[in-house]
Amino acid sequence: MRDRRFLGLLGLNTLVWFAGYQVFAIVPLHLRGLGASLAGSGRFAAFLTLGTASGALLMGRLGDRVGQARLLRTAGALLVAILASYAALGRPWLFMLLAPLHGLLWAGLKTSTMALATHLLPAEDRASGLSLFGLSGALGVALGPLAGLAALPFLGFRVQILATAAAFLVVAAAPGLPRRLPSEQGSAEGPWPGRAILVPALLVFAWGWGQGLLPPFSAQEARFLRLAWASALLTCFALGMLASRALFSALGRGLKPARLLPWLMAGGLAALGTLALAPGALGRHMAGGALFGASLGLSHTLLFAWAVDLGGPRRGEAVCLMYLAYEAGMGLSAALVGQAMDAAARAWGEGTGFRAGWALGGLLILLALPLALVQARRAGGR
Repeated sequence: MRDRRFLGLLGLNTLVWFAGYQVFAIVPLHLRGLGASLAGSGRFAAFLTLGTASGALLMGRLGDRVGQARLLRTAGALLVAILASYAALGRPWLFMLLAPLHGLLWAGLKTSTMALATHLLPAEDRASGLSLFGLSGALGVALGPLAGLAALPFLGFRVQILATAAAFLVVAAAPGLPRRLPSEQGSAEGPWPGRAILVPALLVFAWGWGQGLLPPFSAQEARFLRLAWASALLTCFALGMLASRALFSALGRGLKPARLLPWLMAGGLAALGTLALAPGALGRHMAGGALFGASLGLSHTLLFAWAVDLGGPRRGEAVCLMYLAYEAGMGLSAALVGQAMDAAARAWGEGTGFRAGWALGGLLILLALPLALVQARRAGGR
């Protein structure tokens, strides 16, 4: 039976992703309403992930020193203030100014919850337990955009963003978590884990490049296609994550994770190819989102569990370095591919721009696939 504190952490993690992904879905739409271009709305995501990536360098060491639970509470409280500020802004460039700080605090939430999970799980149950932890986040990702995009036309941006800010008040309270876990004492000692986790970091960077397009551009393409279900891609993405992580949580003990990674990356490529090339609209969003979510969700779990094992006693920093790689991929993709999408949209129409973006999103996954194949062979089924 798992630690009750871990079960409480699952609830908090669901809330973090539920509220966080509401913001990622509704702010780019709001920016378009304020006059931002397609590339401009992507720059918000790029600046945010720039803050998250740089925050990953800071938050791992900080969390290991002051306690991950304290970091979680502090980041949650400060994020309430950031989201409340969004409600008062009327120009896109002001959102860009706050986005890096938003990203920094988002890094604190993500890394602290992940590090707390690794502290609360025994080593022999870590991969399976992290799958369950990932399930809780995927549930939030599934419900957050669905709720946010459904409520936005009725509530308006200002009320919606303030309601989302209120959710982070619960995160700031972090009920059920102590100030510092006994297993965290001394966790900041040991060699820097960067070199040890280089291979999983490169692989997760490639995944971040592909995933970085979904939050800022999926709802925008849905609006362009006049889909009644605007959050279809993100919701099915999350449902795919839920399915793959649930399956691994139930059956994952005894499976050999390294051998799964090339197949999962091939699944991610197929998903982005579906979004880029398949005919139709709603079915394309549902199929591409579900397949990408299933492939990324399990890859993310396996790569982070692998990095935690390689990171030694400084596992908090290992988690943050993985998030640095992941968020850097997301931010670069949102900025660079977003710019390419905007250029393609001006030249050939907005529909072509979106499809070109999905195709470019698979580029680094394709380039990283040989590395995953080599690692699977070398690991001998690790």
